[in-house]
Amino acid sequence: MYARDKKPDHDYDQRPHVHEYRNETSVDDRHRHRMEGVTGPVVQVGNSHIHYLCGSTSFDDGHRHLYTDYTGPARYSRDNSHVHEYKGYVAHAGDPLHVHKYHDKTGPAIYNHFY
Repeated sequence: MYARDKKPDHDYDQRPHVHEYRNETSVDDRHRHRMEGVTGPVVQVGNSHIHYLCGSTSFDDGHRHLYTDYTGPARYSRDNSHVHEYKGYVAHAGDPLHVHKYHDKTGPAIYNHFY
C-alpha cells in the first residue's frame, strides 16, 4: 500500500538514484508496443522528486514510437521504499492514425554509489 503524502523516515529519496520501468501500451490498430528502460536521475520538486524517462518503444507492426515523459512524485510504502507512477500516450501519424496509452509504476529505487 502506498501513501502519497507520507514522508520518509530518512533521506534516502535525496540520494542519487534511478528506477527501472517496464510496461506494455494499450492496443490500437490491432497491435501494442513494449516500453522499458531506466529513468533519469532525481529532479527535486517541492518536498518530493520526479524522474524523466525517454526512449523508443518496441518495433511492432512495422514501426516504433519515441517517447519523453516524466513520473509523478515519489509514492512511499510502509518500509519507506518508493516508486513513481507514470502515464501518457504515444501516437503514430501514419495511415491509419493511432494512439497507444500507457500507465504503470516504476520499480523501486536503485541507489548508485558512483554518483
